[in-house]
Amino acid sequence: MDDHDDPAPKIQQRLKVFVDALTCPQVGVPGSLSALGMSVTLDDTTAFEDGTCADLAALIAAQPAGTQVFAEVDVVEGSTGIVTATKVESEDAEED
Repeated sequence: MDDHDDPAPKIQQRLKVFVDALTCPQVGVPGSLSALGMSVTLDDTTAFEDGTCADLAALIAAQPAGTQVFAEVDVVEGSTGIVTATKVESEDAEED
């Protein structure tokens, strides 16, 4: 018999991706990072290793044509299926 005392374990993964789009979270409103056709939620607990979300957004906006920002994104999938970033680390990378 299942007494529901043990919540389903969270699935943790690290994604290494080129960022397609970024919306920074605002107070009370989550943001999102899009890559590989999926959307990852950004919230007030998401850590940005190389500055802030606004710094990453500025880096993406400043990229010349033909280049993208590469990021390593640690994510957790909750029991409802929502994927949330716990850490985002970025670097410039040229598209081949």
